[in-house]
Amino acid sequence: MYRIYLDWNVISQLKSDNKSEIIQELADLLEKNKDNILVPYSTAHILDLLKGSENPNNLHYINRDLDYIDILSNQNCIQNDISTKTTNAYIGSARDLFDQLKENYHPDCLHPDFIEKSFEGTELPNLGKTFTDLWKITPSGIDFTNIDSNEESKRFFDKFYPRTRANNSLYSLMVDSSEFFKAINSNHEIYKSLTDTCRNHLKIDPKVVSNYKDPITGIGEILKTLGNDIDFDKLNAVHSQDENSVLNNHLSKYMAEYTNLDMLGYHPDKLNNKNLFSNFTNDSQHSYFAGFCDFFISFEKKLIKKSNILYKKHSINTLAYTPKEFIDIYRNSFSCAQTWDDLFVEINNIISNAKWQEIMKHTFENSRIFLYHPEAKLLSFFNSLYLKLDANNRHTIYLRYVHKNFSPFVFYYELSMLIQKLTSIFGIDYYALGMFSQKDKDELANRNWQGRYWGINNYLIQLYIDEQTGHFELAFEEITEELKKEYNSKPAPPE
Repeated sequence: MYRIYLDWNVISQLKSDNKSEIIQELADLLEKNKDNILVPYSTAHILDLLKGSENPNNLHYINRDLDYIDILSNQNCIQNDISTKTTNAYIGSARDLFDQLKENYHPDCLHPDFIEKSFEGTELPNLGKTFTDLWKITPSGIDFTNIDSNEESKRFFDKFYPRTRANNSLYSLMVDSSEFFKAINSNHEIYKSLTDTCRNHLKIDPKVVSNYKDPITGIGEILKTLGNDIDFDKLNAVHSQDENSVLNNHLSKYMAEYTNLDMLGYHPDKLNNKNLFSNFTNDSQHSYFAGFCDFFISFEKKLIKKSNILYKKHSINTLAYTPKEFIDIYRNSFSCAQTWDDLFVEINNIISNAKWQEIMKHTFENSRIFLYHPEAKLLSFFNSLYLKLDANNRHTIYLRYVHKNFSPFVFYYELSMLIQKLTSIFGIDYYALGMFSQKDKDELANRNWQGRYWGINNYLIQLYIDEQTGHFELAFEEITEELKKEYNSKPAPPE
């Protein structure tokens, strides 16, 4: 399916009874193509709603928003897992995730004393104190000699990290960091002061940086003036030991890159009493989670600019647009083959017209392999096509899903809709397994998925996971007598 990630400002207008013309067009597009489009939500959407949840008068509206998210997303969610340093697909109610995050959220959650108290009433009530005692004797790792060589850096640490300067321990660093993040989230002037200091020190003009065709390279040239071989990647503020699962994960690093782009003047946000730093960090999370999708739609042009630069930096194909830009380009782009004839017309058009390359290294003897790059997804799922020709000119067609964004995963919902489409075109599968079910989920979890088989129009059709690459494939193999004997001898999958 095509994954479309919507910024909260777009969702809030979609659910409105008084939609603008462009939002109505977007709503119509999503409804018309609901079998081919997935609109997941993420923890960033829930964090948007948490901001007003302290006021009981807002809960009625928040609950209504959560219900709308469930309808829009079919409860498909993208979440970051700190323990595994991965971002994964989940199925679950937005309301449940909201309750979970609200229960676990606390403004002092980074403070070591809060962490110590969190163990009270558990089976290990003294473990928290063990941690804090250890943190008090562990050095922070900050070299103040180097920091003090720069007057602006010295002033920053004097003001915001006084405990760490007085007692250079990990405990002091955690306390100062907790207080700093609370302060910057509530006072936009702190972030403004930091960005002004940074830009003045580097003599950066945001108007110039914002017009760079390649801002990552342009910023790198500016950073060279600092010496020490500093570039955009080394500027990443969350370099840490591998075991630090909070700092050393993809989400944290991406958020740091987004912040660095902004601080160094690339289409910088203007924070104020309404647009606080917490809004800015939420934008960076939306940008990150959208990177697991095909499209990101937002009204925030500065968010779009920074997102597209980072998507390009990470070599992914996600594209960010305003609603109007998206509608203008993709208004008629999400149709899907409904019949065998339609599907093979699309396949033949790709083989005749799409960009291709011959794969020279492969394991098939006496065969040639050609890779084609379709402009649109076949069956709203497969984005690569391989054609294998053997010595007798007998051909096999492989449709493959290769993730071209951050996402290594496929939603169960996407597989369910794919099998539904295939069943509609090919009929019931050879072993009568039918629609996607809990049995499929269990087999996928145990890495022994049976997939689906069909025999139609002189082709054996197989939907499976390629063992070498882990990619989902749909293979069309011309049926021969030898192939019939091979597959007729195979036992049916267990019930």
